[in-house]
Amino acid sequence: PLHRRGLREWERADHLLGRASALENLGVCSLAAGAPGQARDHFESALAIHEGLGRSRGIALMLRRLGEASHGLCDLDAARHHLNAALSRLPAEDEPYVRLRTLTALAEVHLDSRDQEKAEPLLGEALALSIRAGASTEEATVRASLALIALDRGRTDEARAELTRALAIREALGDARTDRTRDLLSSLDRPRAKEDGP
Repeated sequence: PLHRRGLREWERADHLLGRASALENLGVCSLAAGAPGQARDHFESALAIHEGLGRSRGIALMLRRLGEASHGLCDLDAARHHLNAALSRLPAEDEPYVRLRTLTALAEVHLDSRDQEKAEPLLGEALALSIRAGASTEEATVRASLALIALDRGRTDEARAELTRALAIREALGDARTDRTRDLLSSLDRPRAKEDGP
């Protein structure tokens, strides 16, 4: 594979940053291929390089990647640990997009842990960052997640408003999730079947 050849070339050149980048790319490919365990190994190796070089941004990025890989392995405690550690190194002023992605990833972990109380404020911050950064795809994702929380808590009007905004963004982008968002929004307006009495 191309990334493995690249890794070998950087290793022969003894170029640490190039090696770290190649390891990250291998990790990303492993995640996409459904192999989070392999991804975690690659990210850990890249993290060690960034730590050795004292590169705070690189450390934060690899911690986020490790959080995503741990989430893929259903190790929610490790995912929370890595993502919180990444956030501590990512000031919103300097790295708004990377912080946005990290906030969203951590919120997803909390949602999988059924902890909406912790997820909702993270998504609120992520929404503000996505708007500021002009990250439309991420904005739609965050709004859809906020809508599901609102719906689960009986805040139907709020859920409808967030889904309407998410749908408009996804339609404009031609996002593959457009139909699913539209169906969910339509379901809010369907009358619920009355429950049978005792």
